[in-house]
Amino acid sequence: MAHSMKILIVDDHATNLKLLRAQLEAEGHNVLEAGDGAQALAVLEREPVDGIVSDILMPHMDGYSLCRTIRQHQKFSALPLILYTSTYDSNSDRQLAETVGADGYIIKPAATAVIVEALHVAMQKAGERTPPQSPPPGEAHVLKQYSEVLVHKLEEKNTELQETLENLRLAHEEIVELNRDLEQRVQGRTVELAQANEASHAEVAERKQAEAALKNNEERLGLALDSGEMGAWDLDLVHDTAIRTLKHDQIFGYQSLQPQWGAEIFMGHVFPEDREVVRKKFDEAFATDHLQMECRIIWKDQSLHWIAAHGLVYRDQEGTPLRMLGVVMDITERKEAEAKITQLNADLQQGAAQIEEANKELESFSYSVSHDLRAPLRHVHGYVEMLQREARGQLSDKAQRHLKTIAEASSEMGDLIDDLLAFSRTGRAEMSESRVHLNELAQDAIRVLEPATTGRTIVWQIPPLAPVVGDPSLLKQVLANLIGNAVKYSRMRDPAAIEIGCAGEEDGRVILFVRDNGAGFDMQYAHKLFGVFQRLHRAEEFEGTGIGLAIVRRIVGRHGGRVWAEGAVNEGATFYFTLKPSTP
Repeated sequence: MAHSMKILIVDDHATNLKLLRAQLEAEGHNVLEAGDGAQALAVLEREPVDGIVSDILMPHMDGYSLCRTIRQHQKFSALPLILYTSTYDSNSDRQLAETVGADGYIIKPAATAVIVEALHVAMQKAGERTPPQSPPPGEAHVLKQYSEVLVHKLEEKNTELQETLENLRLAHEEIVELNRDLEQRVQGRTVELAQANEASHAEVAERKQAEAALKNNEERLGLALDSGEMGAWDLDLVHDTAIRTLKHDQIFGYQSLQPQWGAEIFMGHVFPEDREVVRKKFDEAFATDHLQMECRIIWKDQSLHWIAAHGLVYRDQEGTPLRMLGVVMDITERKEAEAKITQLNADLQQGAAQIEEANKELESFSYSVSHDLRAPLRHVHGYVEMLQREARGQLSDKAQRHLKTIAEASSEMGDLIDDLLAFSRTGRAEMSESRVHLNELAQDAIRVLEPATTGRTIVWQIPPLAPVVGDPSLLKQVLANLIGNAVKYSRMRDPAAIEIGCAGEEDGRVILFVRDNGAGFDMQYAHKLFGVFQRLHRAEEFEGTGIGLAIVRRIVGRHGGRVWAEGAVNEGATFYFTLKPSTP
């Protein structure tokens, strides 16, 4: 048998804890328990463990949050942690588990050997885990992904609730119909028994059959209620007494059925601030025959819970309300999830606003610095030229080489500053959108490049392109940069082939591309292509400052599109970008 481990198991259901403890202790392992993520952290502070097996859906702190907290904790970040769940089983759930740092993801129920093996594998990998960073990278992405998983789970729960309610409605209608049919049959058979005693045995048999059908439907109703975690109630409006299922009273915090229940007793459990709303909901139900409400209730231990109730009002022949029949369910977890989603959305919006403000400040700083550098740089370049002219023949070859190096470096720096200013202006300039004909912009860009293409053999492929909506001057710069790159990086090809075309649509936007058969690039570095001053080729091979593609991405982004590239070394490259099509 493998060596004994001290394992912390985390689950808010006592039954699940008992079963998992029994499994692990049967294999000789020492087991500690916690009811949620917050309790688990408290246990870890008191006592070291070898690994953690945690449920996901828990109050106060769920499994995802526990995992993220441990991975960011200097002391516990290397602990093996396995997520063990019966409800979260989608691809997005597993992807989020991987994002927050879970070592394994197991669906309940699972054999002990599967759980222990997952812990052993995680323990072997624990030494490879790097210490947590502060702040953790990709926080906005994790929050967004966490929000999407919570929204997805909430939608699933709502869908299950709607299906259960529909099943309840159908079962209730069937029971009512069977009751009516049974009453009619009993009445008919009673008359027949008075008239003919010999038919009594047949009537008894038929009555038993109807009772069996009624019992069967009651069992179906009970199964539907259990599957939906709902309690049923039948309220006598005349005497204010109610018949309930055990689940009903459990939702109100009791372990067994209470001796008495009614509308007044229920109101005593409602949170004081919600009582007026509940009274209005009952008044609306008496007017419409339908009750639908959500409110907070207080358990006898003073804990606060959310419930949702749905019911129907039944009247006598004179229209007087006699009964109200319905269901109630605990929606505390749903309300907590909604609150988390609201907070996460607020955090995301705040983070986005902070990032946008930081980008504006950085852009303003870059523009100011670049602009202020131009004057001293011109002085350096001018004085070097004056020194070269005035000291011609008086300086050594070495000194002349130094002056030449200074002149070339100042010229290169001037180009960088000009490009940086151009990059900054693309984010500051106001856009004036109109209908743009891309073929005209492409031909203009090719004419400007004639000095660089003279003496070269270039095969151009430019089919008619659909007009788009955008700022003509900014889109002209996009095509000029992309076509200029295609000309530059294909100059070692004879003939060079450059194609400008359309590759379909994406999210209602047209996909355009510029393709060449030039030097290409390694796709593993594709993420660097559109960064400022990022170059994948040496300056000795191809001149440039590394700003052009950053300008392309910024302009396309301001038009609501996106850019990406595909290529291979010595096999050419294709640069894609999306724009909004112009309607006729």
